[in-house]
Amino acid sequence: MTDDEYDNKGILEYAWSHAVISDHLYDSAKHNCDFKSSNWSEPCNVAMNTVFTKYKEIDIYNIYAPKCISNSSSGASYLGFGVNDKSPAVKDWFKRVRWFEGYDPCYSNYAEEYFNRVDVRLSLHATTRNVARWKVCK
Repeated sequence: MTDDEYDNKGILEYAWSHAVISDHLYDSAKHNCDFKSSNWSEPCNVAMNTVFTKYKEIDIYNIYAPKCISNSSSGASYLGFGVNDKSPAVKDWFKRVRWFEGYDPCYSNYAEEYFNRVDVRLSLHATTRNVARWKVCK
């Protein structure tokens, strides 16, 4: 993280250069946004909210890896690009694709679970009363 100007501009540039967003959305944000200003115009807010919405569909930290889907009954699991993860096609896809090997898209879920455990909070001398749950910044 650097500062808001460079972070927001970088998010926009990266999304466009990696085909996460369309040329039209990119042009709209470039035209309407002054990233040096902390008060964005309404057209800029609309454009950047759309950019962030597109990032919610994928793992922003590794756009080529499957996304982590949290499920309260079974914990965190991988999901392959909008298809049923139990299908034969997805199982074959996981066998063929090796470029994200070693990357776990659910890592932040594990950190949240760990740092919210009572024994961990106590060992860190972090109070366990009237304190919001610890969350990973995203």
